[in-house]
Amino acid sequence: MTESTDETSVADNRRAASPVGCLIVLLLLVVVGAFIAIRRPLPPLNRERFDHAYEQWQTTGPANYDITIRVSGRQAAEYHVEVRDGDVATATRNGQPLKQSRTLSTWSVPGMFNTMEIDLENVERHAAGRAAANTPRLSLMARFDPRLGYPEFYQRTEYRDRGS
Repeated sequence: MTESTDETSVADNRRAASPVGCLIVLLLLVVVGAFIAIRRPLPPLNRERFDHAYEQWQTTGPANYDITIRVSGRQAAEYHVEVRDGDVATATRNGQPLKQSRTLSTWSVPGMFNTMEIDLENVERHAAGRAAANTPRLSLMARFDPRLGYPEFYQRTEYRDRGS
């Protein structure tokens, strides 16, 4: 009985590999490839791009804004921050108010630039051979708003050394 089931499975696989099946798979690959090509990929973050975006924000960024930040990964959350006259007026994490004053400004645009700069400095230390043993190895990708300079997307990937 098991052999018969295996043969049916093999026969089904042969039908899927027919010229029509291959054409369908090829068309799907073309559509998926076109979709990926249309998406704007995240470029690597480097000092020049960071400094340009930060200066742009300093020059053109508004004093009053509301921003929502979605964080994915191990500590996924949604932060919402309202900034008035350059200061954080309210900040929430998943709808709950942030209570520690030190965490309020972390999710403002200047706070996010600060976080990104710390990560960028760690990458630069590794590249220069000056990183401490506990300095994380990172890959940083970012896209900034072309008009105001704030971070639209930021991807931080931390790598662990083998044996860690």
